[in-house]
Amino acid sequence: MTENEKMQYIIEGLLPQIKATIIRKDNTTLNKLRKNAEKVERGIRVPGSQDPFLGIEIRERLENNEKSVQSLSDDLRKILLKMDQTNETIQEIKRTNNRSSRQD
Repeated sequence: MTENEKMQYIIEGLLPQIKATIIRKDNTTLNKLRKNAEKVERGIRVPGSQDPFLGIEIRERLENNEKSVQSLSDDLRKILLKMDQTNETIQEIKRTNNRSSRQD
């Protein structure tokens, strides 16, 4: 049995709740699959929840949201920098036009 076949066999034998979380992970080796399964098995309980896997899903969503917020923040910085540059250009054009009109 190949390593890939072993991993598929193991994944197919998991409880549906565990399997749903595991298949979204990087399971390219048996060792990674084992580590991912251990993380899920430990789980993170959300207070008041009966679902130990809910915490894992929430953590993953938060991590993805943090990446999205960081990306948006970077984009916003670029936009603000461009706006500052544009404003400086506009001010320079106004100064040039004012000088030209005074000379006339």
